[in-house]
Amino acid sequence: MANLSELMGGGGGSGVIDQQQFDTSGTWTKPDGVEDWDVVEVEMWAAGGGGCKYAGSNYYAWGGSPGAYARIRFFARDLEASETVQVGAGGAAGTYVAGSTGGITSFGPLVMNGGAGGSYNNGYIANVESASQAYFQSASSQKLRRMVEFVDAYFSSSEQTSFVFCGGGPGYVTGSGSYNGQKETMFGGQAGDTVVNNTTRVGTRGTTNGETPGGGGGASFGNENAGKGGDGRVIIRVLKGGV
Repeated sequence: MANLSELMGGGGGSGVIDQQQFDTSGTWTKPDGVEDWDVVEVEMWAAGGGGCKYAGSNYYAWGGSPGAYARIRFFARDLEASETVQVGAGGAAGTYVAGSTGGITSFGPLVMNGGAGGSYNNGYIANVESASQAYFQSASSQKLRRMVEFVDAYFSSSEQTSFVFCGGGPGYVTGSGSYNGQKETMFGGQAGDTVVNNTTRVGTRGTTNGETPGGGGGASFGNENAGKGGDGRVIIRVLKGGV
């Protein structure tokens, strides 16, 4: 899995001088020697939603939506010596009920919504995959007013380009054996496989579980259970010499 900072060449200065990855919640501590005008870049993925297992010839079962993605940059002087990092857990799969929503991921006042759990219905509903997106917990926060750059990407059924950044989407499967909507991603975790029936599956994971960070859990119309969503992730880099 690549990251957006690597694709764009990192910062405009002399590059990354520190990097910390959080796959569980914790505390980020500003490294020794970081100067006021160094840039702290935070990449965040919320957790993916769990997929749904169902049966019934006239029904659709949906995989979970991927979690949201955002990248934000601050000057180091505008952050505290330590900041709280929350990493969301992937949503649980559902059997004859909807999967659970993925957990939120946050850094300070920036909060990322987890993906919605996959559900079931007796007809195609275009917007059943609820959107997942970033939002600011406190618009008046000094940190947010002083941020250098903010890039977000979220998923909805009408926002195909979002899949470049956030986790992959597993789409749906029907009792008649049709399936659609599977979408890969460049920067997030891939979606879990979709189980079409007991002999056919769609995907490259080898499991219905969504990949970390933020992949949606796959749906199932076979004996195999639907998948849990991929967990969230936070990567924090310090870039020397400006944006």
